[in-house]
Amino acid sequence: MTDLLYRSEPAATRCEAQLIAWGTDEKGAWLATDRTPFYPQGGGQMSDRCY
Repeated sequence: MTDLLYRSEPAATRCEAQLIAWGTDEKGAWLATDRTPFYPQGGGQMSDRCY
């Protein structure tokens, strides 16, 4: 389960995290970490994006 820092630390813009999974799918490469400051897409609010 990923710790969603935007809930407990909304001002966080970075954090240290452990890589817990990775792979590829029809959209390309992906990875999962044990914690993240990024806000997910959906719910009418703008999401964070990485390029």
